[in-house]
Amino acid sequence: MHSISVGIKVSVPFLLLFRLLTLESTMLPRRRNSPNTISEPYRLVLTTSPQATAQNSPQTSSPVLQSPSSLPLHRLQPPPAPRLQSIPLPNLSPTNPQGPTFSTRGTGVFPVDLLNDIDFEVLARSVSNFRIPSHTTIYVAPSSRDRFLFHIDTGDRPLRVFSILRRVQSILRAPLSLQVYQTQVSPATQESVRQHFLSRNGPDAARLWRNFLNGFEHGDGPRGEILLQGHSDMWGFSQDHGGEWVIHVDVPFLPAVWN
Repeated sequence: MHSISVGIKVSVPFLLLFRLLTLESTMLPRRRNSPNTISEPYRLVLTTSPQATAQNSPQTSSPVLQSPSSLPLHRLQPPPAPRLQSIPLPNLSPTNPQGPTFSTRGTGVFPVDLLNDIDFEVLARSVSNFRIPSHTTIYVAPSSRDRFLFHIDTGDRPLRVFSILRRVQSILRAPLSLQVYQTQVSPATQESVRQHFLSRNGPDAARLWRNFLNGFEHGDGPRGEILLQGHSDMWGFSQDHGGEWVIHVDVPFLPAVWN
């Protein structure tokens, strides 16, 4: 067999560069772990060049060895904390902000006892005596708004707030009118008014109530204040979102007594 020799022509600069790289690799110190140092684990990841991504070529990915210290910072951040949902507060005063209203707690004017004389001069300092249109129904309702106790109408002409309150007081202070009971109280509320009267007037209550229904008045018979069913304190007069005018009443507040 004849040996074949191949001559490779290598330039002098290339030999110098190769020698320099060889000497540098032999002079680099090896990494040693000290007793107080924990070696970092390495992770094998695949990196893809932008050219390969653009060409959608899966064969251009090459493995690269990376340590955790060389990973991007956002990978080492803790997950975000959970966020609590906000709970909306209920709307406790369903009034129409465009209409004239008054309902003020803690001003010294309210509550107003509808069973006693009202000082309208004092009330006028905090309450506007605005005008209610004609053919308007005004409802007297407890703060729970679960029912209307009774209602009154303005009639053919507009009335002012103070005139309406005087009319309400005239109904409450007089013996209960059968016409008011039958026309200005809903059937469901009529029954609760009857039960309220029977529970507070002893053994003669049933007889007195029958006489009232038959049109007979008695000194111990029902009076107009029974329509309030104990809700004698007025806390406001306003127009709600549905356009209805409401006189807000509640039971008298009794402060706690400490022994």
